[in-house]
Amino acid sequence: MENIQIFIYSIIQGITEFLPVSSSAHLYFIQDIYNWEDNALLLAIGAHLGTFLAVMVFNRKLFINFKRNRLLPFALIASLPVILTGGLIGLLGYNSFK
Repeated sequence: MENIQIFIYSIIQGITEFLPVSSSAHLYFIQDIYNWEDNALLLAIGAHLGTFLAVMVFNRKLFINFKRNRLLPFALIASLPVILTGGLIGLLGYNSFK
């Protein structure tokens, strides 16, 4: 994978993540336009993980307050459906959903 691919994915992820549009769809759209096949899913996951970590660091005081107010367990419980669904899709294989 070339550095230009990583740069383009990062720019698109950074622009579209916080807009009311699908950042994932834009990543796959660019992948189709340029016919990039090497580890596109892995790169998309990496882009989303980077966004998640940036949001966590930026909002660290909010998450500390969650812990102090005992809201963190409820936030984790509310995240379980997404985690389980993602795990199920991963176990069944991503290619079967294309």
